[in-house]
Amino acid sequence: MYYVKKNLLEIKELLKKFKENKISSIATLSSSLILPISLIWGIISIILFYVRNGFHFKFSSSIFSIYYNDVIKYLLIFFGVLSLIMILILYFKKSSKKSKIIFFTSIIGFLISISLMILFSVKENKNLTLIFAFIFLAFCFIPFIVIYKADISQVKTLVINNLIYYIILPLLLLIVSNVLPLVLAILVFSIINGISFASSGDTGVNSSTLKTDVKKQKKEQITAPSSNKKIIEVPNGMKLYREKGFGVPDYIVQDNGLASHKICTQEEFDKEKVIIVQNKNEIRYVGYRKK
Repeated sequence: MYYVKKNLLEIKELLKKFKENKISSIATLSSSLILPISLIWGIISIILFYVRNGFHFKFSSSIFSIYYNDVIKYLLIFFGVLSLIMILILYFKKSSKKSKIIFFTSIIGFLISISLMILFSVKENKNLTLIFAFIFLAFCFIPFIVIYKADISQVKTLVINNLIYYIILPLLLLIVSNVLPLVLAILVFSIINGISFASSGDTGVNSSTLKTDVKKQKKEQITAPSSNKKIIEVPNGMKLYREKGFGVPDYIVQDNGLASHKICTQEEFDKEKVIIVQNKNEIRYVGYRKK
């Protein structure tokens, strides 16, 4: 809100002092007008969206087709180009020789990088295309930084207002146009999470019980017979499932819904080096967890 208020005050003050420096005034006015036009059109877009679609429970991105209206888009492009031309005129009047060399070098780098990016894209060389895409983006910002360093603040206003129109405002409108679906999704997630928590609590096993069971299992493993077989007794209510290992062998896990604990590797279980017992019955098969 502070930035919007500051932007509007700049326009108001500028209209009073327009004749003092016409080039600077046109640069400031054309770059500043992008923001109020974007905000006003954003409000109109959301109103038109709800008039056409009403309140809905299905996620929709049709707000973009309303917001990116051709008339508004070309109007803002006009103001952007006009502002950029005035900014360049101011820059070449005020900047030093060194600054101009950096500017033209960045423009040459910009043109070379975009040419190479297109060339490697046609040749379907993804790695080099990606590399030159990053170089191209770097050269996009360098001219604006050089101009801003030359004490031409209008370039900052131009960049920020364009970011608001093309990125920030559309994302906000997408959220506002999908309020009910988002609220519904949060409610559903909360209910499912609550049911899951309640069902895990019904097992009567908590994390402290699990820790006690783990200690008991370790004791049993130590006191197991010298046949190299470990007998692990899993409490009733515990879920057993096989977990996929990333870079390590698969392993078997016991879970009470609140905490989980690795018992052994799948290889140890398959080769009967570890015997798992639950409810006095030996477990012969453990599958992957159902998602």
